[in-house]
Amino acid sequence: MSLCVSFYLNGNIYVFADTRVSAYKNGRSYYVHDNYNKLRQVGDKVVFTSGELEICDNLFAAIDERSTVDDIAEAARKAYNDFKRANPDYDGGKYGIEFGAYVHAIEDGVPVYYQLRYIDDFKVERRVPNNQELFAVAGRSEEALAHIAKLAGRNIPIDTAILRTYEHLANEFIGGNLVRYTVMPGGVERLVRPIRDTKPLRMWPVRGASLHADMQGNVVARKITLTGTVENSSINTSTINAGTINGGTINGAQIIGGSITSNTDININRDIRVGNNIYLGLTGQTNDRRIEFVDSGPYRSYIGFTNATKQLELYAANDIRINSGLNVSLNAAYDVNVNANRVIIPFNTYLGSASSSNRLVMQADLGGKANVEDAGYNLTFDTSTRNLKMYNRYGDLMAQVNIPK
Repeated sequence: MSLCVSFYLNGNIYVFADTRVSAYKNGRSYYVHDNYNKLRQVGDKVVFTSGELEICDNLFAAIDERSTVDDIAEAARKAYNDFKRANPDYDGGKYGIEFGAYVHAIEDGVPVYYQLRYIDDFKVERRVPNNQELFAVAGRSEEALAHIAKLAGRNIPIDTAILRTYEHLANEFIGGNLVRYTVMPGGVERLVRPIRDTKPLRMWPVRGASLHADMQGNVVARKITLTGTVENSSINTSTINAGTINGGTINGAQIIGGSITSNTDININRDIRVGNNIYLGLTGQTNDRRIEFVDSGPYRSYIGFTNATKQLELYAANDIRINSGLNVSLNAAYDVNVNANRVIIPFNTYLGSASSSNRLVMQADLGGKANVEDAGYNLTFDTSTRNLKMYNRYGDLMAQVNIPK
């Protein structure tokens, strides 16, 4: 549970919310930690969420600075319904699975306030508050309004009255830090101050862990250190920075700056994009390597490297096609340094194989051959004269031999 207070003064909006997270069990609330931002700036708007943290996180992940109020309402509806479907037996407490989002914005110079609540399927409810009007939503909101009014009646400045009210109401689910956003026609400002606890708190058994735990054993953590083995668990839609992950399965995660080491296959069902180079193997390794293309049938194609012969082989189960917008060049040469000079040692280039009976040769191989214009093109034998005649391609007689009986 949370508490959000908003105050409207001279065209500006002042929005307050605490950062405390609690867990609920057997009708009682327990303090967990003070590090959750229930109130966040989204573009030129300030959005407050209250309820199950997983739903709040999914809502904030689905919206950005371009989101309209209707977009936020649809994202809230989806996040709420997705959670209900995934947790059919979830015990949300006395009122079920509670969740709401409240949007503060200035439209055409006028402060506006939107309520998006689970009890009416996140219907967009818009309100234009009056000057100096005060709102409070979520936990102990009526007590909060009454206490603020009492302090303001003693000529205590409204900002101080709101802070003292949070300290007066602080318990297992209200407290931590008081975050204030000021929404103005020219921008948004943020201020954070601590909320002093005035009474002892019932602590969740995992004291000091920066997490939210539900009663089904699920953990949503901002920062957590685990010692030992994590079994039968999934890490979904997470960001993992500069870690080493050995074995296991990570689903839907973004991994930044880390090392992944595994003794088993790494199966990826979508694209892989790299910045520059892909290296197969390490310096000093002597094993063969292959990039293989596999389909649902028996056909496979691959690019393979054989370490023993240092050969690179391109194999296709069917055709190999090379298409180029310009020239296609095949060059065989060895680039070495001899006495600090670069020397290119050429080798033969073949299509087919090096065998003289099974190759297409290059222009250099044809240079020493006879002119094709002089080659024999047709042979005829006259039985009456017994003359064997050879003609060129143009029909000119090139040679005649008489063959006696």
